[in-house]
Amino acid sequence: MGLKAVLACLHHDPVRVARLHEGDDLGLSAEEAAWLRAVPREAWGVDPMRPKRVAGALIEEFPQTSAIIGRDAVMGFCASAAFLGVCAGEGNLASGFAEWAEAGATARLEGAFAQARRGVTSVVEVHASVLAAWQARADGGLAERVAQGARLSRPAEEGESVWVLAESRHGDVTVAELPEALARLVIYGLPGRTRAELVDEARRLGAEDDAEVVVDELLELGTVRVG
Repeated sequence: MGLKAVLACLHHDPVRVARLHEGDDLGLSAEEAAWLRAVPREAWGVDPMRPKRVAGALIEEFPQTSAIIGRDAVMGFCASAAFLGVCAGEGNLASGFAEWAEAGATARLEGAFAQARRGVTSVVEVHASVLAAWQARADGGLAERVAQGARLSRPAEEGESVWVLAESRHGDVTVAELPEALARLVIYGLPGRTRAELVDEARRLGAEDDAEVVVDELLELGTVRVG
């Protein structure tokens, strides 16, 4: 990882600071590590609330995921290799946390919602039991309870799969279940395709004579874009 990524992590993780001063170069060159050791150790902790603010933001955005893994585990994210990757530009905080958290499909589901808030349309496949559990537990007070130590059990991942579309419309995140074929068409189109490519894929997925209508509706909605 680059110097800037490690520098950002040191402001959030006292464990890395300790490792640095115990001789660990943290993946940097000896010269770069020496530059960082020259910084007074206490300077890295001048704002001890940084990791707590990161954890608080994650609990707000991933309340059920956070409730499954626990508040203390969320607090440990800043010490993880995944956080270092985020600091190095590998995705954003939400995608990094969703991949790191050991909360199964609940993390993938809330990760899709988080990406939609950032204007990135996402489609995820989860078991119907997970979606039902998320819907049953969705309330505005969960994040506050998690911050106080509340926990939730991880929902069973069983039964049939459902495909969930999360996208931003007029500043709000909308969530909808899709038939598998339509979900696969959206996934295919998300990187940006020509209209002809989208129509061909729609036909391959079974739309047949309705392929052009389906594609034009997706394009009009902005769910997929020509690119």
